[in-house]
Amino acid sequence: MKKSLLKGYHMKEIGIIMLSVIAFSACQNSENKSESISSTSEKTVGSDKDDHDCITSAGYTWSILRQDCIRFFEQGKKLHAVDQSQNKSAYIVYGEDQNKIELFLPDSKHNLILSKNEKGIFKNQKYKFDQKNAHLSINGDVKFKIATSL
Repeated sequence: MKKSLLKGYHMKEIGIIMLSVIAFSACQNSENKSESISSTSEKTVGSDKDDHDCITSAGYTWSILRQDCIRFFEQGKKLHAVDQSQNKSAYIVYGEDQNKIELFLPDSKHNLILSKNEKGIFKNQKYKFDQKNAHLSINGDVKFKIATSL
């Protein structure tokens, strides 16, 4: 009789120890998850600066012409895609002397600089901005036009 009682007692102890270990490891797991969640969500507002210290989440982008962080959608001229299905916009920012423009194109990581020629057209090998006709051509095809207000 004593053997079966003793045997049952050891089984209960082992069961309690196993449950304790499982409960402890579950608590540790949830603490690690909450720590990693809080560390990723505790970013300081404005801490997302690019290589030029422009705060990208606030809409600032480095302007080569202006040598400053700008919001091209505020300081530039907006061009709408000629193809209405594209639903994209490009922006042009003029240099201080009005002899160069900087193009901010959709889906492009780099800004382009175009210089004005003797005919008053800004161009390079691939891009051409005709300010009289208010359109931007890429490889000879008009792709963007300045929106006219009604």
